[in-house]
Amino acid sequence: MTASTKTTETAKTTTAAIKLPEKSLGFFLDLANDAGNWSGNPWLTGNVSAGRSASGMTQTLVRNGLIVVEHGGDTGNDAYAVFTPKGVEFAKAHGVDIDYLLASGNVASPKAIAAVEAHEAAKATAKAAKAPAAKATAKAEPKAPAAKATPAKATPAKATPAKATPAKATPAKAPAAPRPEFVKVAADLPEGYFVRWPHKSYDLATTKDKTAAVKWFVTCNAHGTKSAVDNAKAGDQAGSKAGRVEWCKKCKADAAK
Repeated sequence: MTASTKTTETAKTTTAAIKLPEKSLGFFLDLANDAGNWSGNPWLTGNVSAGRSASGMTQTLVRNGLIVVEHGGDTGNDAYAVFTPKGVEFAKAHGVDIDYLLASGNVASPKAIAAVEAHEAAKATAKAAKAPAAKATAKAEPKAPAAKATPAKATPAKATPAKATPAKATPAKAPAAPRPEFVKVAADLPEGYFVRWPHKSYDLATTKDKTAAVKWFVTCNAHGTKSAVDNAKAGDQAGSKAGRVEWCKKCKADAAK
């Protein structure tokens, strides 16, 4: 049995015990269905919208070991989901097949998963340590003697007729136009290349072939164009809004309008 097969079998065993709240489950399955639009790593503030509940539901998925959250993009603040092997199996158990992530190796690394597990364990330990201390403090504090209530003498109030003030009509604001959905245009990558670092406006693709002349490509997700770069850092610079104008002819034309 290979290491990949062992990982998959372990994931199948552990996903059976996962019970998510209904809304969190729906959020997870929406991300899994949207994964194909983001080369396997859906942008958490992209096509899947959960409003104010998104942050809490994302943490629920992380705590259950289904995804790892990574950041990148033009400013480094874009957050996107990287599915774990457990997350791939959990999605499949609920009718969404994203097995291609396992085949391409585009899943969270064991190091990233271990870091999340260690962080969650530390939080649980800290929470457990605080609980007994809080109970001990509550027992140590003496109860204050209850004060005797003194009945107050009621004084009849004089009724003052209220003056009617005509209400000013406030014109209703027109609802804001919905934000257009971003549609990613995938670049035509050479055989053997896969997207390693997806972003909203650009992706960074690489290959496992150590003999390849080109190690990295940066792609424009608005126009489906690509350009060779020396490394991932250079790709981030070339993928920025200003950088894409230098090599993507369509971005350059849009900027000139």
